[in-house]
Amino acid sequence: MKHRALLGIIFVAVLAVAGAPQQSLAWFVTGGPAPDPTISAARAVYLPLALYNAGALPTPSPTATATGTVTHTPSATPSRTPTATATLAPTVTRTPTATATPDGPAGIYGRVTQHGQPVEGVYLVLKLYTGLGETTQGPPVRTDAGGNYLFTNLPALSTGQEYYVLFENNAHGNALATDRLAWWGSFSIFAYTEGERVGGGDFDIADVVLTAPADGATVDTPYTFIWQVRPHSPGDDYEFNLFDSADYVPWYYKSVGYTGTCRLNSLPGGFARGTPYVWNLWLYNGGGMGESLHRYSVTFQPIARTGGPSAPVAVGRPGLSRFVPEALRHRR
Repeated sequence: MKHRALLGIIFVAVLAVAGAPQQSLAWFVTGGPAPDPTISAARAVYLPLALYNAGALPTPSPTATATGTVTHTPSATPSRTPTATATLAPTVTRTPTATATPDGPAGIYGRVTQHGQPVEGVYLVLKLYTGLGETTQGPPVRTDAGGNYLFTNLPALSTGQEYYVLFENNAHGNALATDRLAWWGSFSIFAYTEGERVGGGDFDIADVVLTAPADGATVDTPYTFIWQVRPHSPGDDYEFNLFDSADYVPWYYKSVGYTGTCRLNSLPGGFARGTPYVWNLWLYNGGGMGESLHRYSVTFQPIARTGGPSAPVAVGRPGLSRFVPEALRHRR
């Protein structure tokens, strides 16, 4: 009986591998009725686990399982290929956009406006900063009807050098214009190769109107200084400045953003009551910087009073800013 059972198990295994119907397997093992050949049955893919447990067959090879895995693997791989290709397409599209320099002659270019409108006939100079001092690179250039400027035939910059574009009121061919800034210096260009076309900055030269206190006024703290923001330059960051006009010592300055007021609750350190000082504004925008044309004299009451701020008690002739020396431009 043991031999017969063993032979039966082996025979069943052979039939299963050959794809015999399930009824045939059951008939041989159990001795039941013979299978009906007219009845179809599903093919067995895996042998019953009981056959392995009986020790009649060796440990099954995972051939059939592996075959199914290999069949599914290639189908997933091609589906990812189009996705990777589509990802690269936007990069090619964005390349021209990242190139901010439009076609045109080589040099350093930009545009000048006043109250948001292009201004013709403004003279600009290109400054070369060497790390030890500044020189003017070539003659002044004049803006055209569209407010555009272009500096040409420029040598390449060496390590540690930089270019920047400078507007200066009442200099370099510009007549004194009381509705324009005292000066404006563009952002620094640290790399330039001969024959390149590089943007030197677009900027607005409209002046800032100082409102209170008026020039020559005597005030007391706390006091709020007031000016009119430039409506066409909402990116301006205003810096309130209070200083000794002789040597800029003492010098107090405070960044207040795009707003038209700065409040002093007390006299800043180093300042004395009864001594005339000067106040004005510096502006920062797009990496460039400038200074209001007008600068007003102000004196603080010799003896501090309690209560609210005093009104201006004297009005004098408005003073004008002078161009700040190179060393002051690089102070921050």
